[in-house]
Amino acid sequence: MNKALNIDKKIFYKYFSKKIGSIIILSCIIMLGTLVNSITPYLFGNIIDAIVKGQIDQILKLIKIMFLLEVICAGLSAIENYYGNKITLKITYNIKRDIINKILFINMDNLNKYSKGELINRVEQDSNEIASTHISFLTGILQTFIKGIISILFAFRISMLLTIISIIYLPLSYLGGMIYKNKLQRFKLSLKEFHDTYLSFINEILQNIEGIKSYCLENKIALRINDLYKRNLSLSNKYFSVQCGMNGMQNILSTILDCVMLLVAAMLINNKKMTVGSFVSFNQYIRSLLQVFSQVMGYVMGFISCQVNIDRISRLLNEPIENMNESKTVRLSHIKNIRINSVFFKYDQKVILENLNLEIKENGLYSIVGLNGAGKSTLFKIILKLYTIQSGKIYINDQEIDSYSISQLRNEISYIAKDPFLFNDTIKFNLTLGKELDEQYLIEVTRRVGLLEFISELNNGLNTYIGENGIILSSGTKQKISIARALIKNTSMWMCDEIT
Repeated sequence: MNKALNIDKKIFYKYFSKKIGSIIILSCIIMLGTLVNSITPYLFGNIIDAIVKGQIDQILKLIKIMFLLEVICAGLSAIENYYGNKITLKITYNIKRDIINKILFINMDNLNKYSKGELINRVEQDSNEIASTHISFLTGILQTFIKGIISILFAFRISMLLTIISIIYLPLSYLGGMIYKNKLQRFKLSLKEFHDTYLSFINEILQNIEGIKSYCLENKIALRINDLYKRNLSLSNKYFSVQCGMNGMQNILSTILDCVMLLVAAMLINNKKMTVGSFVSFNQYIRSLLQVFSQVMGYVMGFISCQVNIDRISRLLNEPIENMNESKTVRLSHIKNIRINSVFFKYDQKVILENLNLEIKENGLYSIVGLNGAGKSTLFKIILKLYTIQSGKIYINDQEIDSYSISQLRNEISYIAKDPFLFNDTIKFNLTLGKELDEQYLIEVTRRVGLLEFISELNNGLNTYIGENGIILSSGTKQKISIARALIKNTSMWMCDEIT
């Protein structure tokens, strides 16, 4: 159990320790609600005994007190839900922010190990589960402890024999849950990996919807989706069967306990050693105690399940990042020449470039020609240091490429990809990428690349939103935006991938 409830220290200190004050306040609210709520079973039992005795005045008095306590509990519960959700949302945001920031700075060699579905799943699902699991534990453990102590004290006060019988049940319930823990974790991981694949496929469909329609692939894609849903159903059924098995065992043990307690209680009531009202109160306190134990079991199983999320997040957060602004003694202000000597590069065991030699001695317009897959685009990405070569040397201005920081290098090169990247923002933002530039200068740039007439016909001109992936733009207009960006960037070197 200690191992199951072992909180990941790095995760805790990074995301939860800063919120410990808020968590303590939330715990106090929960604790106050627990204390108030613990009195109502005792009052309820007294009301039952007063009903049996026909004490109307006492009944009304106890009902008023119980009503007041229930109203207080309802108010505290509402505050608890609001405050708890607020803390969880903030921590979840911090985890998501760090994952996104990490993704932005991981070098491409390592980032390509993950599918888009994997990355989306880690950002959206894993972060939510980590935050909610830890907050539930940190705020609930004190509540369960106090609730458990109060329930035991009241239960012992009412009947020591019945309390001992109930306590014997607790370790049996725990052992029943532990039998299923390994299967539960294994199927949770399988479901996570499936959802990675599923999200990647959905992303592919949405990105390629025009191509799917133009080749009449709708039925084939629908069949693949159906197969994925069947696989998801199969994995989910296995996961649910483990949960059902665990719950079934606990329910059987609970039923046995109920039967034994009813039998013993009947004997005690028959021998005048317990009233009906006292048994009703006792039953509620024992239910509360069993609920406490169930919550502890929930924390155990939750952390077992959450370990899958933590491992996935930790693996991503531990990936090496690019040192964009690493201090270098050599400055790069203008690219004059490039020399590539015996470069070897492979990707995922496939050799892309082998013994590549190339020299560009002076400024000019050069074309690199080759078959599809020969490595033309890869060469550009290597010069940009998006990928790391396995052997060979690259020189810029007669200095090794590693003599320059990554930011220096990329700020001196304009890369125009064959598939322009666009944001769901205005034309102006997609041209400037957030830089503050004079609008007259932007108009001149758009005129030079042949965009001005198109922009002039739009109601909002440069402030027109282009939609996701530039949905309102033609492919030629998208390419012109990329060229305009290069003009605005004003670098000494352009690398154009299939610009024709």
